[in-house]
Amino acid sequence: MSGLSQTGESKYELTYNTDGTFGGKVEQVASPHSTSRSQGTWTVDADGKFCINETLVDWNMKLTNCSYF
Repeated sequence: MSGLSQTGESKYELTYNTDGTFGGKVEQVASPHSTSRSQGTWTVDADGKFCINETLVDWNMKLTNCSYF
């Protein structure tokens, strides 16, 4: 899956695996441009809420995000 973040500040290329993990990269769009490896886990609950627990390895950041599609 690839696209822009909800804020438009970064673009991402992620591969979601059937075992509940994902990996890829995230690139900052604004200057200064930088890229980080991304890895983590994903879940979907009974109500259809999709959640990720992500680590942006090279930026030393951890994020959790949930949304409905």
